[in-house]
Amino acid sequence: MSSILEVINSYSPFEQSLIGSAVFLFSSWLVRLIFKKAKNSGAHLFHEYSKIDVVKHTLHKEYINTNNMQFSTFGSSMALLHASRWVIKALLISVFFVGLSSILKGDWLYVVASWFSFNCILEANSWVKDSSSDECVSHVPEDVKNDIYNRLKPQLNEHVESGTNKTLKSDPVVEPAQ
Repeated sequence: MSSILEVINSYSPFEQSLIGSAVFLFSSWLVRLIFKKAKNSGAHLFHEYSKIDVVKHTLHKEYINTNNMQFSTFGSSMALLHASRWVIKALLISVFFVGLSSILKGDWLYVVASWFSFNCILEANSWVKDSSSDECVSHVPEDVKNDIYNRLKPQLNEHVESGTNKTLKSDPVVEPAQ
């Protein structure tokens, strides 16, 4: 093992970067191949991950790739939401390890930058997770909750044609803060 490291150290930084990239590419490909084989083998661990594949397939087939503009917009929004969740998780992991590495090296400016970045990404994560439960805002005073909720909630307008009630249309009304 040490002889391999000596050989790699004898290369130029550019060649070392190419070797590192090749190893990273190969290991990523190998992990994806193993996951694919594990999913196809029916392992219980990957049962839920297989469900995600079906959800992605259905989302693209029935919603995104349709001629119905509303379905297409809804499907694209759902795909973007789920993709954003994965991107945020990846960023959190990356920033955490950059911060940890900076602590070990003693690069305190990077530690502070990582800490602020990590908190910003956590805030972004709070925007994409489901916060529709009333417990999420239980710490906010009632008058503040009611004021903001009344400004942001969709206003329902009833459309009446030929004496019959049609579907209610939701038009969000947002008033500027004063």
